[in-house]
Amino acid sequence: MRAKEKEVVNQVNNYEYYLSAHTTITKMNSFTEEQIIEFRKGKPSIGIKLYALTRLSRNMTENRSRKSPEVLENLFSNRWNKETLCRCHFSRCRQNNH
Repeated sequence: MRAKEKEVVNQVNNYEYYLSAHTTITKMNSFTEEQIIEFRKGKPSIGIKLYALTRLSRNMTENRSRKSPEVLENLFSNRWNKETLCRCHFSRCRQNNH
């Protein structure tokens, strides 16, 4: 995942402790305030590939890192791979330990 995509995941995870810093970094990656709000809601309008990523992140956030088969199928059908899945999972675990 590129830096832009990592920040999308961090916006969806929505941890108050990290949100301020990640919002600044997300803006530095050329996203607008409106797009950041869309990421947090899990409904970005900027492309189906990022939508699949935000859907995975939201699903993991809401279900304690468990992923639904439908969300995984959507992720992989939108050209993401197992490495992306591992990075999202690692990001969630790292934030849960702080």
